[in-house]
Order: sequence, then C-alpha cells, then structure tokens
Amino acid sequence: MVSSDHRNIFRTTLEMMTLDEIMAALADRKLNAVADATGLSYDTVWRVAAGKTKRVSYETAKTLSDYLQGK
Repeated sequence: MVSSDHRNIFRTTLEMMTLDEIMAALADRKLNAVADATGLSYDTVWRVAAGKTKRVSYETAKTLSDYLQGK
C-alpha cells in the first residue's frame, strides 16, 4: 500500500493541476511575471486567475500548471 505522502508526491510529479488549484496558486502571484515567464498573454492569465473564463484550453492549463509546479 502507498502512503498518502507518496501519493501526493506521485500526483505532483505526474499530474496537471486542476483549474481550482491553478487559480489558488495564481492568487498571490504577479500576473505580469507569470505571463512573461509562460509566454501567455496577460489577459489570458488574468482571466484564469480571476475565474472570468468558462473554458480554459488544455494547452493554457498545462502551461500554467507546469510553470506553477516549477517544471
């Protein structure tokens, strides 16, 4: 059996963050810096962070997730 600590490490290294996790992680970030570092537009990053978009493309979510996880 795998401990919960090991499952969390496994999840962190292999899975993309959920949209809610991305939004929470962006809450205290400078969105201009995130946009510059990811190559996404400021408007896109702001809309995701503010929950102002109903749909986020897989590519955008993956890019933000990878950035926020330090990948």
